[in-house]
Amino acid sequence: MKATPFAYIFTTILYFVDICYTYRISTTNSSNDYDFGLIGFAAANPLGRTTGGDHGLTVTATSPAALASAVRGSKPLTIIVGPGARNSTNRIRVGSNKSIIGAGAGVEISGAGFQIQNVDNVVIRNLKISFVKDNDGITIQNSTRVWIDHCEFESNFSEAIGPDTYVGC
Repeated sequence: MKATPFAYIFTTILYFVDICYTYRISTTNSSNDYDFGLIGFAAANPLGRTTGGDHGLTVTATSPAALASAVRGSKPLTIIVGPGARNSTNRIRVGSNKSIIGAGAGVEISGAGFQIQNVDNVVIRNLKISFVKDNDGITIQNSTRVWIDHCEFESNFSEAIGPDTYVGC
């Protein structure tokens, strides 16, 4: 019996849904309630799945200093950034095995962004990163398994300040 194109497409969709569903079930039993059921290259990476801080502790950062402190090191950790704007004057260096997740709408980091360099397994979700001067909102260098999801980037432009004041957004 020859398979029709419809049967092939239907089977492929079922296989994809099964992979996503199985991964979501296996990760929702972790110590926190955040969805780490990533799909695409984050789930199918030959180096392993991108999980960020899944299976680690969950902490809440309420200031730029608390956020910068929480993202250091390589121990798995999920950092929840509470609602509101935070003006950071120093770039935030992110360590391996971290998830940085904005809690709800209106979570904003401004002034300085994130530096992801020589690390592995980082997830950044639900943040607004704005008005970063002389650098990128998020810089990724020599790192693997990095997933940026549902983030918003904003800069400003006018003839008075010039096009290069806020770069990389």
